[in-house]
Amino acid sequence: MHDQTLIQFRCTALVVDDEEDLREILINMLTSLGLTVQSAPDGKAALEKIKGNHFDLVISDIIMPIMDGINLFEAMRQDQTIHQPRFIFISGGGVTDNQKLEAISTMIDGILTKPCRRNLIIEKLCQLFPDKVLKK
Repeated sequence: MHDQTLIQFRCTALVVDDEEDLREILINMLTSLGLTVQSAPDGKAALEKIKGNHFDLVISDIIMPIMDGINLFEAMRQDQTIHQPRFIFISGGGVTDNQKLEAISTMIDGILTKPCRRNLIIEKLCQLFPDKVLKK
């Protein structure tokens, strides 16, 4: 286990969540860990940002208006022009298409529950990006 107070990451992330307060909390947490973070309020806006940028990681809510997280993930993976970042879902535990989620669960890099705890995010980032961990 790492001393979590000394860990920083050199990577970029896109946070996608329709709940502005939760989006801001996650952005602040990731920024404090050294990540460069952008955000989007829904999957459609996120897809546009992903097309124009290189992200190492996308952290997306599952249930959102306009385009949900599952459809965002599928659209990303089908577009060969997009750099394919790691992908984590965050969920508040609401009703979703469990069959569809189960079908793609082996293709994503994790599911975290809201509110996301800092230590769990650090653990997941260490697993996904061992080469991007910087010790203070």
